[in-house]
Amino acid sequence: MEKVERFADWLSSAAMWVAIVVGTLMMLHVTADVFARNFLSAPLFGTIEIVSNYYMVAMSYLPLAWIVKNEGHIFVELFTRNMSARALLRLDTYVAVITLVYVGIVTWKTLESAIEQTQIREQTESALGFISIWQSRWFVVIGFGCFALQLLAQIVLGFARMRNKSEASAT
Repeated sequence: MEKVERFADWLSSAAMWVAIVVGTLMMLHVTADVFARNFLSAPLFGTIEIVSNYYMVAMSYLPLAWIVKNEGHIFVELFTRNMSARALLRLDTYVAVITLVYVGIVTWKTLESAIEQTQIREQTESALGFISIWQSRWFVVIGFGCFALQLLAQIVLGFARMRNKSEASAT
């Protein structure tokens, strides 16, 4: 159980670091494009396409698992504010199960799409030709896959905590 949790934590942190590096590369790329366009009168080829199809996709989907791990998503505590810790743990664990089903379906469908786009070598047109973008489809699959694994680790941990609390209250 601890190995799954540690692996999920490591994977979510690694995906987040990749997203940070990609964000840094995007800033450098855009800066170089602006410099080249304004001072050399020669913009870089495909900057808009690369930013929108690679950098932004990676920065949007790779951090999903890290956000879940660190509870960075939105919580609405209007109805749960007065719940006991035990009831809240139970609710959070069951909601994670439902979310895992949804994320699993999204992961599966994006995997199908990534395989299809890889097979046809998806491209987008730019001013000077075509840019291959099928590789960026895999960022979505990896992001949702890490998200699913992080949810699975939280579910296993939640059920273990529920079992431990029920055993402690029984004695």
